[in-house]
Amino acid sequence: MAKALPGRCPVLVDRDEELQGLSAVAAQVAGGRSGAVAVTGEAGAGKTRLAAEFLSSLPDGWTTVTVRLSSSRVLLPELPTGRPLAMVLDDAHFLDAGQLDRTADLLEQLDTEAVLLVLTYRLGAAANDGGAGLRALAHLVRAPRCYEVRVGPLSPAGLARMAAAMSRYPPADLYARTGGNPLWAEELLRSDDRLPWTVVEAVTGQLAALPGPARRLACLLAVADEPLPAGAVHRLVEDVDAAFGALVAARLAVDSDGSLGIRHTLVADAIAGALGPAEKARLARELAAVLEAEAADPARIARLWATAGEPKRAAGPARVAAARLRGQGAVRRSLEYFTLTLAEPPPDYAEAAPLYETAALTAASVGEFDRARTWVAAAEQGYRDGGEPERAVRMLLDPAFAYLPGLWSADGLGDAPVERLLVDAQSAMRRGDVDHARELVQRAELIARERGDGMALARTAAQVLFAFGEFDRGERLLAEAKGRPDVAAYPLRQARVLTIRSRSRLAQGYVAEAVELMRHAATVARGDPEGATWRGQLTLGEILARTGDVDGGADALAAAGAALPHGKPIEMTAEGYRRFERGEVEAGLASMAQGTERLLSEMDVDPLALAVIASKSLGKRVLPEILSGHVVDALRLIRRIDDYCPEPFDDLAADHAYALAKAAAELGDNALMAEARRRVGDLAQVATGPGIGGAAEAVAGFAARLAGDEGQVARRFETAAALFERAPRAVLAAESWCDAAVASESRQAGTAALRRAGELCERHRLTRVAQRVAAIESERAAAGPGTATALAELTTREREVTLLAAEGLTNKEIGARLYLSEGTVRNYLSTAFAKLGVSRRAQLAGQLGSESRG
Repeated sequence: MAKALPGRCPVLVDRDEELQGLSAVAAQVAGGRSGAVAVTGEAGAGKTRLAAEFLSSLPDGWTTVTVRLSSSRVLLPELPTGRPLAMVLDDAHFLDAGQLDRTADLLEQLDTEAVLLVLTYRLGAAANDGGAGLRALAHLVRAPRCYEVRVGPLSPAGLARMAAAMSRYPPADLYARTGGNPLWAEELLRSDDRLPWTVVEAVTGQLAALPGPARRLACLLAVADEPLPAGAVHRLVEDVDAAFGALVAARLAVDSDGSLGIRHTLVADAIAGALGPAEKARLARELAAVLEAEAADPARIARLWATAGEPKRAAGPARVAAARLRGQGAVRRSLEYFTLTLAEPPPDYAEAAPLYETAALTAASVGEFDRARTWVAAAEQGYRDGGEPERAVRMLLDPAFAYLPGLWSADGLGDAPVERLLVDAQSAMRRGDVDHARELVQRAELIARERGDGMALARTAAQVLFAFGEFDRGERLLAEAKGRPDVAAYPLRQARVLTIRSRSRLAQGYVAEAVELMRHAATVARGDPEGATWRGQLTLGEILARTGDVDGGADALAAAGAALPHGKPIEMTAEGYRRFERGEVEAGLASMAQGTERLLSEMDVDPLALAVIASKSLGKRVLPEILSGHVVDALRLIRRIDDYCPEPFDDLAADHAYALAKAAAELGDNALMAEARRRVGDLAQVATGPGIGGAAEAVAGFAARLAGDEGQVARRFETAAALFERAPRAVLAAESWCDAAVASESRQAGTAALRRAGELCERHRLTRVAQRVAAIESERAAAGPGTATALAELTTREREVTLLAAEGLTNKEIGARLYLSEGTVRNYLSTAFAKLGVSRRAQLAGQLGSESRG
């Protein structure tokens, strides 16, 4: 069944002043004096609707009549006898000059009779009387008893009210397309079509009444899509002045600073839409040839040649337009002309490949990733066919193509000596052959410097920083790379170098500095006309999340993911982290896991980028997994990251050491604790930021817990928490304050630690950690003012688990409260039962109760 169109707009908008004017004249007429009002305006201005609304607004006692005139010769109708009388003569432009003159005479004859004549008159209506009718109308409105009410276009706000009244959403360009003409706007709102057939029919009818030259001119202006210079029009249309005059009189065309154009975009679309393909192509060909001879705007010429079906002739001016628009920062507009250019690419590879590359950069920057992939593949093939394989790889490594899948073959880096050496260095690191990795990176640095390749030098710096922990040397290399011409000339590449330096500061424990560097990188990137808003948002989002700005970090990551191909997994991971810290622990972890695994399965980028992506995506899950008690899952993630990206000094290394130490304390694994202490010790030798110091103290706290050195545990965690706050790392700070409170032998110190943790949770909306704070407070309250003698024999974690078991919680409930697995809870209870000399929970509750009473 065909879909029914919405009805007409049920209310009259933007016509209050006009109605007030008509009502004022009606009041005079009711007082005993005849009068007339000419309601004038262009076709579709709403004259008939206004007159009808006016009649319906008159008070009781008025006689109202509407006479619709037609194109045939008509006589003025007889007046009804009722008084006061309001008669509407609709479409009065069909009256001849004599009839209009007689209307003025009729007003004099009626004199004191309460008769009001309302004439709706379309300005611009075609007439064959040499303008006599319009002159007669002018004579009428100058008469003492006659007035004119001019009906103009609706305002943008009026169009919005019209759309609301029709229960429709207005298109963003509704006003621009219609010029506020109520009829055209209403037709667009009623129809789901971009160009309603009713509009085409109405405009076609208007054109049919015009002379041939005027119709031809209207069609040329419509196909041109923009106003035409008067000089070009004179070369295309005979008797331009008369033709244009007819269009202006019909309210179809306007003169704008010497250029001629159609008044409303919708009218132009309607005229062009009524043309057949062959006729439209013919007119476009005529226009393109004339404008090309006059050296007009290349963009316009290119569009017209394309409309004419001549892509070869469109390619030349399109190439000029694309370069010009791109240079002006109009990147999205330039993409249209790159598309026209590459429909007929140059036959010479040396000319075509750079053109494809530039077009691909443009497409990638505005998120047109399908076109970017197609064009970058064509550029790569052109470079390789032309004997420049290294140039092909240098293109693929451009930061603009980061996270763009589908570009790399298995040996894609074979023609890029620096990157090949860096990949081999990663392989050496996986084997544990650090000395060989250093040799390879040293060679990569020399080659990058010899070639003056700033971006290759920056990639080398990344390995110097994160594989070897040589932060001073690595940051000097970054400064050198930033000054190289191939980096300094491109804001996006400068931003990439700043991003690596931000990661360096993060790896050294200076989190606040890392955030500021990333914000600076985002500002620099915006200076590139090809820059896209998502660039840098990934790293910024990750850093913000680590500071404790959960929403800011998740929003930045989600925004970046929304702009990337295969970016949905990034959005899932970001939302999963938000849900995790907001207390939806298991659902958040599941979303993060699904997102990261999808991302790794879908990405097809160069090996260096893949290592970073894997490290980042998996690394975001390590802390959530260990903090929720999923010890085995956290360890498995760390091992996967080590395999993907063996960089022991990267910006996640401190977090991994923390996770390993916590896991070791939970599992009672001394070998694992030794690994954690070695990792954080290596970091502490080369990095001194508060984030590293906090991690080192936290690892020491877990180690003391494992060793049973209860006197050191609380002190270590208090120091860690204070350093994490300085870094800032709000989540780890709050967790460390909780650990300090649990271990504290001083009730006062424990209460103070919990208060600090609670303040951080409230400030950063850390719902999950706040739940832990509440659980510890509940346990402390249940334990009374001192620790029972029996509990003194237990470790801190055993004591936590035992108290909850004594309250009657199941192993699963205890695990959920303390973020431990059920198996881990079972192990703790088994050890605690042995120390306390009990075998059942009932005995446990009884013993703790007797100890408390004793």
